[in-house]
Amino acid sequence: MRLPVLPVLLFTISCKADPDPIEASWEGRNSGECSDDADNDGDGAFDCFDTDCAGAADCMDDGGDDGGDEGGDDGGADSGDTADPEEELAAARAEAWEELVDHAQSWLDFYNVPGMGFAVVLDGELAYAKALGFNQYGGSSPVSTETSWRWNSVSKFHAAIGLVQASEAGLVDLDASVRDVDPGIQLGSGYDTDSLTVHRAMTHTTALPDWWDTSCETTLSEHWAGSRWNLHAQNSGFYNYSNTGWSLAGHILEQSTGADFVDYMQDEVLDAAGMETATFDVDRAVEGSYTIGTDGSDFYTPDLHDCGWLRPAGWLHGSVLDLARMAEALLAGGEGLVEGDAISTLTDHVLTYWSPDATYGYGLSRWNFRGVDVVSHSGSGGGHRSFFLMVPEADFAVVIATNTTWWNPGTVAAEAMELFVETPQDTDDALVTPSSEWSQFTGTFYDPLYYGTLIVSQDSDDRLYIRFADGSDVDRRLYQESTQSFFYVYDGYYNYMRFVPDEDGEITWLVNRYFVGTLTDESTVAPRPRDEIIAAEAGLGEQEPRIPGWPSED
Repeated sequence: MRLPVLPVLLFTISCKADPDPIEASWEGRNSGECSDDADNDGDGAFDCFDTDCAGAADCMDDGGDDGGDEGGDDGGADSGDTADPEEELAAARAEAWEELVDHAQSWLDFYNVPGMGFAVVLDGELAYAKALGFNQYGGSSPVSTETSWRWNSVSKFHAAIGLVQASEAGLVDLDASVRDVDPGIQLGSGYDTDSLTVHRAMTHTTALPDWWDTSCETTLSEHWAGSRWNLHAQNSGFYNYSNTGWSLAGHILEQSTGADFVDYMQDEVLDAAGMETATFDVDRAVEGSYTIGTDGSDFYTPDLHDCGWLRPAGWLHGSVLDLARMAEALLAGGEGLVEGDAISTLTDHVLTYWSPDATYGYGLSRWNFRGVDVVSHSGSGGGHRSFFLMVPEADFAVVIATNTTWWNPGTVAAEAMELFVETPQDTDDALVTPSSEWSQFTGTFYDPLYYGTLIVSQDSDDRLYIRFADGSDVDRRLYQESTQSFFYVYDGYYNYMRFVPDEDGEITWLVNRYFVGTLTDESTVAPRPRDEIIAAEAGLGEQEPRIPGWPSED
């Protein structure tokens, strides 16, 4: 179902002002403008995706002219031409793009989002890009398509490309224990940490607790030389999101290559992909136009909010054009970045159990939406949110960034998919299972690090409830998000968790990124004081419900 468009006043900010309105009044007025990978007239449409270029020689399948332009220019409308299928497709896409911009502007106004940038890739090429709003909340400097945003966890698959490159060069063994690379890494006792590999760090299967910070003074090497991490559970290879694991993977990249993580990523990945302004260097991120994020209480400026040891997990900065260029490279197979098919390399490694057959790879999720195979990752933190999505079989991608955390840009990604990609199904019925089958999720689970006993029960009407060891004796109802993923509402926030089976298909763990409860027959004492459990529980939630059928990497 298409999301509603609210009636609002539309305004747009182009990526650059026209130096001469007469000379740049439409795309293709000057020779070569329909094939220069630029938006010359500032309307958000690039090259042949601009309807001004309909009939241009560079936009014809046979490379020839259709006879309509006697002046030999690259395009422009001819009143006597009869529309052909390609022109009709271009017009339909242009109309869809205008609708997407209208929709984005509606959400921007309705949720008081300071700024937003987004780009669409069609047929494997950058087709459209737009920027709306301002570089910070309450500011007056407009953003452009060349403005740098913080992409948070969208950073991860870029770091993965660097690690895969190093593996292909024989510098990193992804299946080796991290302790083989750095024996000084300290992990808690009681678990088989020798099986903790770089592959597991990249696929969120280490059982390392998640950690996130917006500012710190510790580098990658300093952190892993001086920190000791306990594991959530015996490392059984199940998926549970962890920024800590990605920090560890970045540390191994540094140790194996002898190069600084930021420098390696700049030289071997970002520049190689044609991402002209992208960087993991916060000082470089503020050299041009950049955004300042907000979460409603604090403001986050790139060079004032840095945390070296977490950079691999979420410190990529760049424009929507940069991310669209990366999407182009991946949809083309990733030649020059990794050997073989890049998308296959970066996906399909472990099941996530938030929906049927959904997998996580090296920084990217693969899932099915209404019969369409989708590859994506979201990002949130430091006053910014983002979404990167591809439909490989359609050579389609959409990238979105905002400078606030109180609105989910995935709503625009959903609209873009509906407008530009044909989906065989109208709904995802497979996401819902009968409540009569939910008894498999009941039991007592124990988290040894934080929450202690977690009790899941079912009433006579087959409804599920969860009770924390917080002394409240309150059973909170669980609502099904999809198959083995459920949530409850606490103080207005949505708290999600998944039930994960063992190799035999028996539910064994209750997990989200902040706790792992293992099924047990005993009721045990909480490892933390009640006040700490209550405070931590309150911090689990999200501000809005997730889009049905859409992933969260949690």
